[in-house]
Amino acid sequence: MLKEGTLSLKQPKTFFAKWKPVYVRLTSGVILIFPASSSSAPEATFPLDLAMRVDVSDARRFAFQVISADTELLFDAADDAERDQWVDQLNACIVILKSMVRTDRLSEVGMRSEEHTSE
Repeated sequence: MLKEGTLSLKQPKTFFAKWKPVYVRLTSGVILIFPASSSSAPEATFPLDLAMRVDVSDARRFAFQVISADTELLFDAADDAERDQWVDQLNACIVILKSMVRTDRLSEVGMRSEEHTSE
């Protein structure tokens, strides 16, 4: 586990912006969202390999958003320092995951090239 803590999460698809406290755990590849720190099963998961970026948001004072092609998670931290830690850690995870995907693709291309030259 890379980071965990209580954040507020904006409820999607609500007429008025509703925020609810959630307990968030960041693993090396997934954001796990729990109703409380004592919960044993997450109510939602978000694979970070789908994320394009994490940005500070002006939705609330200490807000940040995790953005993918079709989803936006909007969180609010307790203060600037906590928000910045989450943003930095999430962006670091995304960079690592993207570099792993690129390395895997390059390896596959290299293996295909070797197959063609050995035939």
